[in-house]
Amino acid sequence: MDGINKIREKVLSDAQAKADAIIAEAERQAKRIREATEEALKQGQSDFETESERLRMSETARKKSETAMEARRISLQAKNELIRKVKEEALKRLQDLPESEKFQLYLDLIKQEAEDGAELTLSAADQGLKQRLVEAADVKIRAVSEPGNFEGGIVLRQGKVSSSMTFTDLLNKTLETEITEIAKILYGSASAQ
Repeated sequence: MDGINKIREKVLSDAQAKADAIIAEAERQAKRIREATEEALKQGQSDFETESERLRMSETARKKSETAMEARRISLQAKNELIRKVKEEALKRLQDLPESEKFQLYLDLIKQEAEDGAELTLSAADQGLKQRLVEAADVKIRAVSEPGNFEGGIVLRQGKVSSSMTFTDLLNKTLETEITEIAKILYGSASAQ
């Protein structure tokens, strides 16, 4: 699984770089919003009676709160978009792996999960690896003739139990296990929420 770890490390590294850029842009937007709000507030200042001053202070607090909320919304939206883009990029990189690397990755997955009699399903794009994988497996497996409806990876069926190791599922499992680290990078906290 060394290849998956390298890919995961690269994805996390890319996510950090993209997160930094998106966070910097979100902070610039928030600063512009704050500056515009503060400028508007400065222009509206005047000497009013005690009641009007209290109302102005209340409005100032409300606008600052709205500005901060808008800045947080923009930042969260940017971070969520980044996660989506990183996931898409990682899936594309997995799909674009050279055939020899895909073969080794699939063989490693088969060795970890397959038992004698397992049925192997590959995507349409990976059908050329089918026979080589069956022959190289250290257990007796059978390749299903119909390709699976997924974008790379494998599915092993052993009796009534299927083990999905499609690229999408492997990515989702990696994200689930790494979500705390990703949250720390993107959101600056240990919380994934």
